[in-house]
Amino acid sequence: MGELLLRSFLLGGVATGLALLLARRVGAYDLPDPTRRTHTVPTPRIGGVALFLAVLPELLPCRAVSYGAATTLFFLVGLADDLWGWRRGRGLPARVKLALQIGAAALPVWLFGLRFAGAPTGPWPALDLGVAAAPMTVLWLLAVVTVVNFMDGIDGITAATCAVLLGAGAGAGSPHTTALFAAAGAALVGFSAWNAPRARIFLGDGGSHLLGALLACSVCTSDDVLPDYRDLAPMPWALLGAALLPSIADVAGALVHKARHRIPFSQAHADHLYQRLTKAGTPVALVALRYGALALLALVVVGPFASLAGFPAACAVGAVVLAAHGVQAQRKVRGVPRLARTPTPSAPAPSDRA
Repeated sequence: MGELLLRSFLLGGVATGLALLLARRVGAYDLPDPTRRTHTVPTPRIGGVALFLAVLPELLPCRAVSYGAATTLFFLVGLADDLWGWRRGRGLPARVKLALQIGAAALPVWLFGLRFAGAPTGPWPALDLGVAAAPMTVLWLLAVVTVVNFMDGIDGITAATCAVLLGAGAGAGSPHTTALFAAAGAALVGFSAWNAPRARIFLGDGGSHLLGALLACSVCTSDDVLPDYRDLAPMPWALLGAALLPSIADVAGALVHKARHRIPFSQAHADHLYQRLTKAGTPVALVALRYGALALLALVVVGPFASLAGFPAACAVGAVVLAAHGVQAQRKVRGVPRLARTPTPSAPAPSDRA
């Protein structure tokens, strides 16, 4: 395992450096945009390519074919969005991107029997979706990928959070996928040397989609193409769900704000809580570490603490931690202006001239 971690770490770092050189040579930059970005200088955003290449040596031989299919398909969708944005200035049209995401989620479910497993852990019960398992698995994949994608809005935050979760996937999941999750976590740490504030390269949608799909699969089982893998043991659902709660609350808060102020959901913004924390003066690195620490604390509360103290106590402690995080953050960002509706250009008045 030590050799695997070192090799993946070095691959992640070297591949990211090469991706950075390539992006500079061809001019593949993510340009600053104060309405939807927080960076102020043009920065390459094809770090996901480096991450994919670093994980590929473990992705190809992984006999959980459904995991590899979902991860690769979502990576390609995200990469297409990155390349389209590089050429056109904006990513893929929303409907096109959503259609591609649905296809990337549905194919592994249909071809390889990928299913949300709802495996129990300690006092946390199993979640059996019954006949709705297939469509709910598609929704699950889309939801996790979306949360991770929205999380990737400041330097280092996605690496800090996902490295913790990939480590949990390597330790708590199936022995058939341990190497894959361990390699992805180590490669992500290697990538983070280039992505730490101030980042020289971004994950882009390719990287965030790859990580989101891999994490979503970590709580899934599948038939696959090999009969002996029908008992693929996934990571317990409660671990991943609890660790993503701060980011889920962040996304939900932004959507509620848009709904309350009649702001179109499609309007781009840099109004997530973690982004407003940086605008309020908190160093980007501290915000990224804050979310990584919350993910780690969630794993402890849901895992060892819940096993010792029980289900109700773990829920209570988790609620207190999440509330304390939210209250302190909201106090910090109180003076930061919130997202406002972009005025719709009015139609020109009709002319009286013939």
